[in-house]
Amino acid sequence: RGKSAGQPMRSHTLTSRCLPLIYINTSVIRIFCHGAQDKQASSDLSEKREDTLVLKLGSLSMAPQADNPLTRTVLRKDIYQHALNLGVLQDPGSEVEDRQYQVDLQSIDIGTAQWEQLKPEKEGVKGGSSAESERSSQNPALEWNMASSIRRHQERRAILTPILSDFSVRVTAAPAIIFSRTLSPDGGQPEEVVVCGHSLEVNVTSSLDFYLSIGQVQLLQHLLRDNMVGLNTP
Repeated sequence: RGKSAGQPMRSHTLTSRCLPLIYINTSVIRIFCHGAQDKQASSDLSEKREDTLVLKLGSLSMAPQADNPLTRTVLRKDIYQHALNLGVLQDPGSEVEDRQYQVDLQSIDIGTAQWEQLKPEKEGVKGGSSAESERSSQNPALEWNMASSIRRHQERRAILTPILSDFSVRVTAAPAIIFSRTLSPDGGQPEEVVVCGHSLEVNVTSSLDFYLSIGQVQLLQHLLRDNMVGLNTP
């Protein structure tokens, strides 16, 4: 590939032309990272230690338009100004498209808890008459509602020790703008001209309360060690 004078990067994997229009809108997302406790350490303690890291995300939204677009550092003002005059900077699929993605992460909670309080109960809860169990097995909707009520009851019983509590993050990302032009009339290899480079902005849009205990530091250390060992093993 040809390179224009003053091109700051040799290659761009992510550009405004190769990325799709992404729309994401989710509700609550929970991620549980369970770490195995040290048997010798756990046997010495009279009470159980927190062995699970919990990440809760209230909502996740992503769109290819930003409420407050980033100010771009223009490397080729002639190409950028020409596209601005034509009004094609915001047109999807344009050769010079200034697309910017906005990601909103709302109500993020990070904490630790005991896995015994979080893990789901096994199917076929003991107790109850055989007639009730027969009715639930014959009625899938009833069985689903009973399982949902059990999960909600378990969620209320779980005690979560916070690390980061109820904060929100907004990420605005603007991929590079690259314009391809053909120098020779015989249709040779096109030259890639970098019009704008990558831009990224991360804002914490709420107050940030940070808590960390010695036990939580040890749990994070165990999780990192176990995952790094798992990645390094062939």
